[in-house]
Amino acid sequence: MRILTPILIFLLFSACSQTPERRPGDTVYPSPSAAPEARADANAEVVGVNDGDTITVRYLDSGEQKKVRLATIDAPEQGQPFGVQAKKSLSDLVIGKRVRIVEVDRDQYGRIVGEVFDGNLNVNVEQIRRGFAWHYKEYQRQQTPEMRSIYARTEDAAKQSRNGLWRMQNPVPPWMWRRDMNRDEGDEGDSGK
Repeated sequence: MRILTPILIFLLFSACSQTPERRPGDTVYPSPSAAPEARADANAEVVGVNDGDTITVRYLDSGEQKKVRLATIDAPEQGQPFGVQAKKSLSDLVIGKRVRIVEVDRDQYGRIVGEVFDGNLNVNVEQIRRGFAWHYKEYQRQQTPEMRSIYARTEDAAKQSRNGLWRMQNPVPPWMWRRDMNRDEGDEGDSGK
């Protein structure tokens, strides 16, 4: 309850503050409090969970299946500690459910990058709260200050509670793990020349 009260006060204060200035080219992630109707209406059914931050959905209007990368989070990779648990957590949250996808961008692979809502539950934030994803700060400037704060506070609370991967002494963020894996693969390739 001590953690929830400051968050509620912050959200109330944020709702009264002015909209921040945007820079050209910024992708602004939606705030769940700014558009409650966007959370209420499901537009897709989750038909697969690829890992702890990527799902496959079937859009209800077109029947098209697409991959969706959860915006502004990064979950452990399958070969990393807690990678399997992160995937299971996301699966438990959304598999077979009708959800609302709010597209905010496309990644270099053409996947939709978005926030996923199950009713009023922001699934992206819930993965962080459970300790199965990091707030991907490389992309935080694309979020509204309100969302940036919610994600950061949720990650801090997960660390303090030692949820999920935060039980480990020094968890390695997935972006560093991928970088190290790519470096190792490059070294192996060079050794044969």
